[in-house]
Amino acid sequence: MDATQALREANANGWTATTFGMKSDTEGSYRAMRRFCNDAFISVRYNKRPAPATNLASDPGAGCVTGSSRPYVPKLPVLKATASDPDTTAEPLSVQFTVTWTPPGGSPQTHVGETTVKSGGGYEYNLANAGITIPENVTVAWRTDVSDWDNGNRLSWSGSSGPCEFVLDATKPLGPDVDSPQYLPADAADTTPACQAESSWHDGVGSYGSFTFDSASTDVTAYKYQFTGASGTSPLTTSPTTGGGPVTIQWKPSAYGPHTLTVYSVDGALQESAGASCTFGVTQGRGPVAEYALTDQAGSASAVNLSDAANRATRGSGVTFGAEGPDGVLGGAAAFDGGGQAYLTSAKVNTVNTAKGFTVSAWVNATSNTRYQTVLSQDGVGEPGFSLGINGGAKKWSFHMPTSDVEANVGTWQVMSTSEVVLGKWTHLVAGFDPITDQIWLQVDRGAVVTAANRSNWGSHGNLHIGRRTAKTGYTWNFQGSIASARVFDRWASADDAGYIRRVGRTAYWPLDEVTAGVTKGYAADGTTVEPAKALTVNGDATLRQPVETCDEELNCVIDPSDLMGGGNPYVDLDGSGDFLSSPAHLVGLRGSFTVAIRARLAAYCDAGEQAVLSQPGTNRSRFTLSCVNHQWKVFFASGDDTGTGGVTLLAGAASALPESESGIGQHLALSYDYDQQTATLYVNGQVAATGTATGIPAWNGTLDRGLQVGRTQTSETTYGAYFSGDMDEIRVYSGVLSQTEIQLIASTTVVKDK
Repeated sequence: MDATQALREANANGWTATTFGMKSDTEGSYRAMRRFCNDAFISVRYNKRPAPATNLASDPGAGCVTGSSRPYVPKLPVLKATASDPDTTAEPLSVQFTVTWTPPGGSPQTHVGETTVKSGGGYEYNLANAGITIPENVTVAWRTDVSDWDNGNRLSWSGSSGPCEFVLDATKPLGPDVDSPQYLPADAADTTPACQAESSWHDGVGSYGSFTFDSASTDVTAYKYQFTGASGTSPLTTSPTTGGGPVTIQWKPSAYGPHTLTVYSVDGALQESAGASCTFGVTQGRGPVAEYALTDQAGSASAVNLSDAANRATRGSGVTFGAEGPDGVLGGAAAFDGGGQAYLTSAKVNTVNTAKGFTVSAWVNATSNTRYQTVLSQDGVGEPGFSLGINGGAKKWSFHMPTSDVEANVGTWQVMSTSEVVLGKWTHLVAGFDPITDQIWLQVDRGAVVTAANRSNWGSHGNLHIGRRTAKTGYTWNFQGSIASARVFDRWASADDAGYIRRVGRTAYWPLDEVTAGVTKGYAADGTTVEPAKALTVNGDATLRQPVETCDEELNCVIDPSDLMGGGNPYVDLDGSGDFLSSPAHLVGLRGSFTVAIRARLAAYCDAGEQAVLSQPGTNRSRFTLSCVNHQWKVFFASGDDTGTGGVTLLAGAASALPESESGIGQHLALSYDYDQQTATLYVNGQVAATGTATGIPAWNGTLDRGLQVGRTQTSETTYGAYFSGDMDEIRVYSGVLSQTEIQLIASTTVVKDK
């Protein structure tokens, strides 16, 4: 008998037992009666269809996706699926892969491939071994069907799984053309991935420039780019709206020097093109559009603007010049009494457009933190375009920009310092607005930069104020304390750019190119000749040597290669026996930060005794001495103006002070002292050679400091020694601390005037 239908019904209904009955064709006759023996049985052979395949994927590629999410693959992939059978995991199965595509201009194509028979699990089919040709950049669809087997016989098929899609893209894309009107003007006419060499350097640190990437390959889905150099970045990615289309990014260099931008085109298969590499030079950022050092003489009616002489700041009666500044008495500051007349107001309007990127900074010493106060602001019509100062409620430094220029302003964008204002301490504040990122920021000293959003920027065009801000009731929030070195930039500026490391600027620069009546010509910060007190007088039989040009009979001329800076520049020659240069008055701040620099060439090893390069004497001993001893460059800071006190010594590495022939360029030496941090650093050829703590130096009295000494140092009240034997050039003195980047700039053998 056939029990198939009954067993199917039992299985479909989940019955645990099935009863079969038998009846005769004629139940009324005993002749038709049937009976079972004890050995009766029923045999069932049952098979379920395998389940549709799961976990469909391609390698390379992705999971089973279609449409815009379909993967691009660089080679024909391995198709993968997981097959199972509801009867048993040991039942033999195979997976059939059906692949379809339509070539450009052709008819639909189909390829069917099947895996070998095995028991359950993962199944793979490598299209690369299928002996088929699939064109690039067409959509390929594939699906699967699973079958089960018994003794070489196919029993049944599952339902289909899929479709899944991919696109073959085995050709690497073309590299992009890279253009930038600000930083790559020489490449403007070129449309290839090659970048034309830039012979000029371009502005500059803190200013945004745009870069456009554009590839001729229409399958490009992204551009990967990275800036390396002084303003290096991690690799970044941007995507075009159309395949291979142009993308423009904004980039802001944060440091002076050469930079390289490398860009790769990336297609949907994640294949990268050869890199398009462009190198360009970034100049120092533009100087401040307004700079009030606030070192004006006591009683002055207004403050000098070092950036614009016509834009002086008129003083209210609550401001007093001549206060001690962050660099001690040499620097100076303006004191504000906190009353309604405690302000300085610029003569001109529209110092900076607050709708665009800008930075403001100042050195500030507050005597109250419970009042709302203003350090810097610029007038709008009803509100200030910005205000840097103190949030009296939080007792913190704050920078804010109102949401609009109306008196009934409904809000403000504000960022505050993480810690409270410390009274009686000179603090450097730098803050600004970035219109590209829609952010304002605030940095206190060299601490972490704190940022906040600003999504409603507008331009204020009124006067700049130091010490107060405008409001609908009139000017208010007058400052109480001292302010020095207030600066405004029309670009982003770092804390160092904004005055943290150069608070007063260059004191003097002597290129040692001219000597008149025994006095070398020097230059002040503004490029004019230094006043007599800062002139260097040549003493002993020191001479200014001018490299001589000699010519043979055929007029082949050669310049004597003895000059330190090249190009036939003069230099000073000292014989080590009473030769030196000196200024009438001290040039280094008595209690402030300073940097001194010089290029020196030793005539012989300094192993027979110390040879001083630069020093500044006091009454009984030099405040500092830069010298060579035992083949090493050495710095000594005296901790007091008497021979009985100690000091601090910094030594460069062994054999750092080496003699050279007259054709050598010598070594560039720079010494910086940070008054606030009480640290000193010695640089040799632009590199840090020694650094350390110089505590106790601010206790130096220095009331009788004498002039700068070049080529000797003070050994007692009336005697000097350690005379230098060799050549010197390019002497500089600054009243602040230069960064290593700035020191490397002046260490160049190309003459840098550093106005």
